[in-house]
Amino acid sequence: MLRAARDAGIKRVVLTSSFAAVGYGQPAQNEIFSEENWSVLDGMIPVQPYHKSKTIGEKAAWNFAETEGGNLELAVVNPVSIFGPVLSSDFSPTIQIVKKLMDGSVAGCPQISFGVVDVRNLAD
Repeated sequence: MLRAARDAGIKRVVLTSSFAAVGYGQPAQNEIFSEENWSVLDGMIPVQPYHKSKTIGEKAAWNFAETEGGNLELAVVNPVSIFGPVLSSDFSPTIQIVKKLMDGSVAGCPQISFGVVDVRNLAD
C-alpha cells in the first residue's frame, strides 16, 4: 500500500495501527505514550501474537517510509478499543457483549478494565 501511494504521488498516508503496537510487554506506566514507545516483544512479559503482528507491521511501515518513501509522509494513530454507533442490526460478538453489559442482561459485572475511544473522536 505504501509503495503504491508513493508511486501515485500521494503526499500523506494515515495508518490506523493499534495501541497493541506500543503498549504491551512492559510494566504499566503513568506517562503519556509517545513516538518513542513500542511494545516489547522479547521481554519478561509475554506478548500475544496479535500484539506482535501490530508492532512488527507498524515498524515495517515506518522503515519503508524512511528508506523508500521518498516524499511520502506517514502518520500513524494507535487507538485503544474503538466503539461507536452501530450501523446495522448485525452485531459482532464484541458489540453483543457490550450491549449485554449495558442493558443488565449479564447477571454480574466482570472485574475488567480497558481503554476505549469513540470512533467519531478517532476520525476527528
